[in-house]
Amino acid sequence: MDPHGGQGTPHEPTPTIWPVGFAIGIACLFVGLIISTIVLIVGAVLTAIFGFLWIRDATSGLRTVPAQPQEEPEPAPSAPPIPAHKGPPAMPEPGEGEVIRFPRSKMLEATTLGLGGLIGLIVTAPVLGFTILPPFLKQGHPDLTKSRVHVLRGQFALATQILQRFLQFIGQRFKHIETVRPQ
Repeated sequence: MDPHGGQGTPHEPTPTIWPVGFAIGIACLFVGLIISTIVLIVGAVLTAIFGFLWIRDATSGLRTVPAQPQEEPEPAPSAPPIPAHKGPPAMPEPGEGEVIRFPRSKMLEATTLGLGGLIGLIVTAPVLGFTILPPFLKQGHPDLTKSRVHVLRGQFALATQILQRFLQFIGQRFKHIETVRPQ
């Protein structure tokens, strides 16, 4: 597989295999922490090699000297530029009844912030609701509030009415089942 294939534009790098090797090295590194030292060393070596190759490939455009473009002769100025504080405004003020428009970038910025806030609310509201709200609703289970913890000679035993009721329920459900013993 050719690691330098693809037709990358000046703003995007060409696709390479180096990030995949780097990820495999990191995975081997973590597996080696659990399994053995040999796998750990192999993961560290793979991570170092592929990380170096990836960085070298990503910065190759910064190390080369760009070709000098042909210089165009500057056109002679016909008149000096007008200072900013003199002359008419570059964009006229909106007329009466005309909607003041915002640039597209401002609209996208506001939309992104709004959607981010909405997603944050959707994610956090249930968590906050289930963690903070129950104490204020005075919820409780009468059987749990009557439970006791007894200390018997260093051993802890939790006796609750719920456990007793559960055992009674199971006993009633399965009392009709006969024990079948092999003959």
